[in-house]
Amino acid sequence: MVFISTLLFISTMQGASGDSIAHTESLFAHPGSEYTSGPLWVWNDLLTTEQIEHTLNFLADQHIRQVWVHPRPGLMTPYLSDDWFARYEDTLRVAEERDILVWIYDENSYPSGFAGGYVPEQMPESRSLGMRLEEVSEVDLANPAYYAIYEKTDTGLKLLPAGEGIRTGAFLVGRIEEAGTSPWYGGKFFVDLLRPGVTEKFLEITLDAYKERFGKYFGNRIPGSFTDEPHLRTAGEFHWTPDLPEQYALRWNRDFRDDLPLMKEVSAEGRRVRHHYFRTINELFMERWGRKYHDYCAANGLEMTGHYWEHEWPNCAMVPDNMAMSSLQQRPGIDMLLNRYEEGPHAQFGNVRSCLEVSSVASQTGRARTLCEVYGASGAEMTFEDYKRIGDWLQVLGVNTLNEHLSDTTQRGARKRDYPPSFSYHSPWMEQYHVLVDYFARITSALTQGEQINRCLLLEPTTTAWMYQFSEGEHLARVGDDFQALVVRLAKEQLEFDLGTEAILPELGSVHKTHKGCFLRVGERNYSVVIIPAEMENLDRCTFELLKEFLDKGGLVLSVGNDEAPRCVDGVEASEVTLLKKSTGWKRCAPEQVTATAEAHSKPGLKISLADGNTATVYHHRRQLKDGEILFLVNTSNDCSAAGSISTPLQGIRKACPRTGKIEAYPSKRDGKLCTASFVLPPCGSLLLFLDQKVKAADPAPAQAAATTQIALSDIEVRRVDDNNMILDYVDVQVRDKSLQGVFWKEAAAFSFKENGLSGNIWDHCVQFRDELLQMEFPEDSGFQMNYRFTIEGAVPERLYLVVERADLYTITCNDVAIRPEEGLWWLDRSFQMINLAGAAQSGDNRVHLSAQPMTVFHELEAAHLVGDFSVKPTEKGFVVTAAAPLKLGAWNAQGLPFYGRRVCYTATAQIEQKSGRYLLQVPQWQGVVAEVRVNGQKSGVVYGQPPICDITDQITAGSNTVEFIVYGSQRNPLGPHLGNQDLGFCHPGSWNKAPVAPQPAGEDYFTMPYGLFAPFELLHETF
Repeated sequence: MVFISTLLFISTMQGASGDSIAHTESLFAHPGSEYTSGPLWVWNDLLTTEQIEHTLNFLADQHIRQVWVHPRPGLMTPYLSDDWFARYEDTLRVAEERDILVWIYDENSYPSGFAGGYVPEQMPESRSLGMRLEEVSEVDLANPAYYAIYEKTDTGLKLLPAGEGIRTGAFLVGRIEEAGTSPWYGGKFFVDLLRPGVTEKFLEITLDAYKERFGKYFGNRIPGSFTDEPHLRTAGEFHWTPDLPEQYALRWNRDFRDDLPLMKEVSAEGRRVRHHYFRTINELFMERWGRKYHDYCAANGLEMTGHYWEHEWPNCAMVPDNMAMSSLQQRPGIDMLLNRYEEGPHAQFGNVRSCLEVSSVASQTGRARTLCEVYGASGAEMTFEDYKRIGDWLQVLGVNTLNEHLSDTTQRGARKRDYPPSFSYHSPWMEQYHVLVDYFARITSALTQGEQINRCLLLEPTTTAWMYQFSEGEHLARVGDDFQALVVRLAKEQLEFDLGTEAILPELGSVHKTHKGCFLRVGERNYSVVIIPAEMENLDRCTFELLKEFLDKGGLVLSVGNDEAPRCVDGVEASEVTLLKKSTGWKRCAPEQVTATAEAHSKPGLKISLADGNTATVYHHRRQLKDGEILFLVNTSNDCSAAGSISTPLQGIRKACPRTGKIEAYPSKRDGKLCTASFVLPPCGSLLLFLDQKVKAADPAPAQAAATTQIALSDIEVRRVDDNNMILDYVDVQVRDKSLQGVFWKEAAAFSFKENGLSGNIWDHCVQFRDELLQMEFPEDSGFQMNYRFTIEGAVPERLYLVVERADLYTITCNDVAIRPEEGLWWLDRSFQMINLAGAAQSGDNRVHLSAQPMTVFHELEAAHLVGDFSVKPTEKGFVVTAAAPLKLGAWNAQGLPFYGRRVCYTATAQIEQKSGRYLLQVPQWQGVVAEVRVNGQKSGVVYGQPPICDITDQITAGSNTVEFIVYGSQRNPLGPHLGNQDLGFCHPGSWNKAPVAPQPAGEDYFTMPYGLFAPFELLHETF
C-alpha cells in the first residue's frame, strides 16, 4: 500500500489561491508571470549566448513570462555539461531582467528516467526488463533468461526446477527480455523505474546538478521540474522488475510462479492474476518513482509537473493508473496534441476524461494549478481561433497552465519538422501572439482563484481495466469506450463532478456524516453523491469498505447500468458486493437520468440550461470564493453557436473580458430568489462571468446601436509585405562515383548520409551522449556534391536571393559563378543564409552547385529556397520564376505566391466628415492565422475568430482615413509538407515522407494553404 505522507504539499510557487472576487479583479487586470502560458523552449543546436538572449527576449516581447528549457533531438551542446550550464546561466540572467520563470525539463528529450544516457552508464543494472509468456518446443534449463519453465502434461502445467540440459516437448516459458539500445537513448537503453535506486540516481544526476549550481533559484525563479512520459514496459509483453515476485507475495500471499501461467488466460483466475499484478506494479510505480520525485521536489521548494501516457487508457501496461501518478505531482499535468476534435478514450483534443483526471486529482489534493503540454503536432497552419478554441476547452475543464509545444531555438536541418507549429521567431504570426498570451493569462488568473467544489464523484474503472489487459481486448475496449461516453455525456449535461481513482482512497478516503448529510471525503473534497459506472466490475477492498460505510450512514450511490456490476472485490468475485446493492442508498440509474438525480441530491445552486435544439458542445467551470463565484462558459464547436441561460442564488452578474481586462455589467434580472441571465456563444466562443454575493457597481456594457450604416471605402489595394519565396526541393546529389538525379531532397539527404558511413541524419530522432557525435570525424575524401536547379521565365528579378542552410559550410556556385552568403542576411532562421544571385542568375535554366568536402556532423542536406521580388508559376514539373505580378482579392497561392506564408496588406481609404458614435471594421471572408488592423498608421487590434470585427473608433479621425488589414500566413506554405499529405490538424516528421522520390510532380500537385482576403472588408458606423 502507498502511504502518501506528503500528498497535500502545496508548492510555494503555486501560492494559496485567492478567496475573494476583489483579489481576482486585481489579478485579472495585471496577471503575474505565473499566469502566462509558457512554451517548451527547445534547445536543439550548438547553443550560443546570443541565441539564448535573442530567442528568450523574443518570447518576453510577446509577454510570455515562463519557459520550460527542453533539450530535444538536434541538440549539439553536450547535455548537463559545463557548456550546458553556462547557457542555463545566460538564461537565468535574461530571466532576471525580463521577470521570466525558468522551469527545468528533466530529460534529454523523453521519456524521463535515463538522464540522457548517464543513468545507464553509471548504473548498468538499471536496464528496463520485460516478461514474455510463450509456448516453445525446446528449452535450455540453464538459460538465465527463463524465470519459469512449465511443462505441459496430461494433468496441466508442471513447474520445472532449475537445472541443466536441453529438453524437448511442449512448454510454456516466462522469459525475461532486456530493453534494447537505441540512438534515442544516446546509444544506451531505457531504465527500470521500479528498480530501487534508479529514481534516486536519476534525481542525483539531473536535479542535483541544477541544485548545485542554481539552488538559490529553486522555488522562485526556477519553480519546478517537468517530467515527460516516464513509463513501464519497454520490453516484453509486460513489465518486469527483479523483486516483483517478492512484492507480489507480500501483497497477495501467493507465489508469483504459481500465478504467472494465468497472466493471459481468459478466465476468472486470469482476471484475478492480472488485477493483482497491476495493483502491485502500480503501487511500486507510485512508491519508487512518483513519490520519491514528489518528495525531492517538496524538500527543495520545487513543483513536480509534466505528464505520463494518459491517452493509452484503458490500456494500462505503460502506466497502470494515470490519476494515481498525477496525485504525486505538485502540478498534475497531461499533454493534448493535434487539432482534431475527437471524444474517444484515446483522443487528444476532445478527451474530456483526460482533462478531468488531472483537474479532479488536483482538487482532491488541494492544488490550485494543473498543466497541459498543448498544440504539438497540430500543424503550422494552426490559426489564432484554433489556439483559442483548444485553450478555452482546456481551461473550462480545469487545466490552467498552457505549455506550448514547441518554441525552437533553430529550425536548421530536421529540426523544422519536429511536430510543428513552433512558437518562435520563425513563425510570422508570433509578432501578434501577445494577444493570446494576455487573453489566457487573464483566464488563468481568474480560474486559479477560489476552489472548484464538485459534490459528485464518478469512480473510474481502472482496476476493472486491469483485469482485461493482455487478453479479452474487445471487452477492454468496451470498458474504455462506454466509460468515456458517460464522462462526456455528464460534462455536456453540465453536471459538476470529479473523477475518482481507487488508488488514493486508502490514504485520502474517509466517510463523514454531518448535519448537512453524509459525505465520502477524498482529500480536500466532500462528495454527497458517488456514481458507479456500468463498467466498474471490480472494487478494491478499501473502496468496498468506504462505500459500505457511506451507504450505512445514509449516502447516495448511483449505479449506472445493469445489476451485475460491480461483482468483484480485489479481482475476485465476491458475494458480499450484493450487500451494497441492497442498501437503501444504492440506486439504479440509467445514463440519461444521472444528471437530474445527482443534482436533485447535491443541490449545486447554479443552474445552466442550454436552449432547446442546441447542437453545440458547451462546457462550464465554476469556482467558489467567499464573496461570490467565477463562471466560465465555453462553446467548443467551431461550426455553430450556442445559447442558453444561467440562474444563481447570488445577487449580481458582471462580465470580465479576457481580451481587454475590463469588467463590465452583464444584463440580468431577478426571478424570485434567483438572478438569471441569458448567453449566446459564437463558434469557438467563451464567456467569463463574476457572480457576486452583493450587487457591485461596474462599467456599463457597450450600448446597443440605434442605427448602423456602412461607410463607403475606396477600392482595396493589395501588396505583399515581405519577399516572395519558392522551394527548391528536387536535387541532384553525388558522393564519389555514385549519384542520384532529380530526386526529392529527403532521398538525396538519406543517400548523402549513407554513402558517408552513417545510417541517417545523426541529429534526427537521435540523442547525443556527452559529445560523442560532435567528436565524429570523416575521411578527407568524404562529403557530397549537389545541384539545385531552377528556371527563370523572362528577365532576372532585380531582387533575387538563394537561401541555403549553413551556406558557410559549402563551396557554392551559380551557373559556375562563385557566390557567397551576405553577412547578416537571413530568411526564416538565422542560419538560413541569403546569397545574392543578381550577378549570377540568368534567364532560362539555372544550376546552383554545392560542394561539401570533407563531410562534417554539421552538414544536413535540405531543400533550398529562392527569395525576392517575383512571382511563381506552376508548370508540368514544379514551378518557374516569373516577373512579380500585381495582387488582388483572392487566394495568394493562386496569384503567384504558392509558397508564401508571411504578410499581405489590404489597404483602403474612407472619408469621415465628422467623427461620432462607434466605428467597426467587419471582415466577411478571409483566411489566415491572424490579421492585424491598422488605421492611420496606428494599430487598432487583431481579427481572429467570430465575429470577425475590430473596433477602430479610437484611431478614426475626421477627414481621410487609411485602413489596413494585414493577413498573416504560416510556415505550412514555405516549409510544407507539400506533397502526398494534405492533412490538416496533424503534422509530424513523417509527414514529409510521402513525396514522390522522382520525378518532380507538377506544380498543381503541391498543396499549400489558400490564405487571403476574398471579399472587401466593410466599415460600419454605429450611432446611439
